Amino acid sequence: MRRLSTVLIWIVLGSLFLVLAGCNTTNMVATVNGDKIYRADLDKRVDRAKKEIAAQGNPSDQLSAEMIATIERQELERMIDEKLYEQEAQKRGIQVTDEQVIEELEKEKQRFENDAAYQKALKQADVTEAEIKEIIRTGLKVFKLYEAVTVDVQVTDDELRQYYQDNPLRFKQEKQVKASHILVTTEEEAKAVIADLNKGVEFNQLAVERSIDPSAAQNKGDLGYFEQDAMVKEFSDAAFALNKGEITRVPVKSTFGYHVIRVEDIKPEKQQSFEEVKDRLRVDLPAERKAEKFETWFNEIKAEAQIENKLPVAEQKQAG
Repeated sequence: MRRLSTVLIWIVLGSLFLVLAGCNTTNMVATVNGDKIYRADLDKRVDRAKKEIAAQGNPSDQLSAEMIATIERQELERMIDEKLYEQEAQKRGIQVTDEQVIEELEKEKQRFENDAAYQKALKQADVTEAEIKEIIRTGLKVFKLYEAVTVDVQVTDDELRQYYQDNPLRFKQEKQVKASHILVTTEEEAKAVIADLNKGVEFNQLAVERSIDPSAAQNKGDLGYFEQDAMVKEFSDAAFALNKGEITRVPVKSTFGYHVIRVEDIKPEKQQSFEEVKDRLRVDLPAERKAEKFETWFNEIKAEAQIENKLPVAEQKQAG
């Protein structure tokens, strides 16, 4: 199910409103193969979108009419898509049992430290456990639909090798550095760390004792291997300028504080061989092919569907 996160993220959250909307029979905004979508349900979706925008520091009361119109258009388009998924799943007799929903819910609960943390998350999201179950049910149903549509996708070893040969840049491994660091608040503290290292004090010891990086107590400052664009620029520039075994001679300032960096190892840039990547390709390439087939299938279904968007023309023009 995790492979479908980009597809399901907007489907499952939105479909909840279609399930729980009730029987409002006024002010239709769209029909999908005869199934109706109502203004009240669209308004719920738009309100949720506004709350999400507000949570990111953009007050919803400051949204322009054009922005609100855009949100309405996007949310209605998603609701139309969701209706199509629902209809196609029904045609194929796809069902999700209560037991399957509960099993998935228990997996989600395990992500929380305890039940109190789980209940707090529900409250913050303004949803009930019953609503979460419906979200899960819809997600499982769409996943089963995805599997049914893409069940015949197969990739042979010859196709894997051909893909490898046709896409050399994908298998180019950039230079990587394995580094450790000690993060402190002030430049003076960083200079003191460098002075102690010059006196022979162990780097790992100072990382545990002085670093304000929360992970330092466990990893002793070890950040593992990373490519140059994986860290903030100031840190990466300093780390990639060092040779193996070297330590920065002056503190490195970043938005996090002041770093003292030691490079433990360097992996030079190289082209990965087919043998090195074939196991990963056996997972990734079929997943890509399935996603491509599912998208193509859905676009065809949507093109053939009888869809009537009843939003006023002025609203749609503003949204565009």
